[in-house]
Amino acid sequence: MAARVLFSFVFISLLFTYFPSPCSCLKYADSMVVAGTKQVEKVNLALYYEALCPGSREFILKYLVDVFDLGLIDIVNLKLVPWGNAKLTQPNDTIVSQVTFTHLHPPHLILLIIAPLSLCSVGEDECYFNTIQACAIEALPDPTKHFKFIHCVIKKTSNGPIHGKEEIWRSCCQGQKEVEQHIQNCYESGHGKELELKYHDETPDHDYVPWVIINDKHIEVIF
Repeated sequence: MAARVLFSFVFISLLFTYFPSPCSCLKYADSMVVAGTKQVEKVNLALYYEALCPGSREFILKYLVDVFDLGLIDIVNLKLVPWGNAKLTQPNDTIVSQVTFTHLHPPHLILLIIAPLSLCSVGEDECYFNTIQACAIEALPDPTKHFKFIHCVIKKTSNGPIHGKEEIWRSCCQGQKEVEQHIQNCYESGHGKELELKYHDETPDHDYVPWVIINDKHIEVIF
């Protein structure tokens, strides 16, 4: 709880650092006269993450949610990019997931290939949910709505083995059949892969995930 309060304080402080003054004032004698107002520019916040990465899940479930709970979304342009450390193989742009098995000595880095004939387990689930969330962002352009969906899916995939992947994301649509159909069509048609390839191109060089950018500047918050 203390870590969450600390992060919220730091994050709010950062937002106000980037937040411009909404008006300019002129002091005349003992009076304060508003000289004019200007349209307030929102703070641009981009999060580059992975659907099943423990750090990404913790950041979204415990900290990014405060942007909504505290009403900060009104002054924030939020962009969620579910790609993270996924890689592409040539020549057919196959999406792979990168997993480090730390319990081995020395730790072994394994590339888990996601292809029509899948050779993976954990990596396959991550690429699946990255794509589902990309489709949901398109189906629900309002950040509040697609964040609610993503928060729901991540919460339901955070504890133990994942069973019933499709049932999980469908339940997070909360009965919105048009949204369910859009996501299903997006994934099954291959459009979801196209969205993921776009997110690949948009993802900057990074050292880890979650990777947070505020107004084109990377910020590092320890949580």
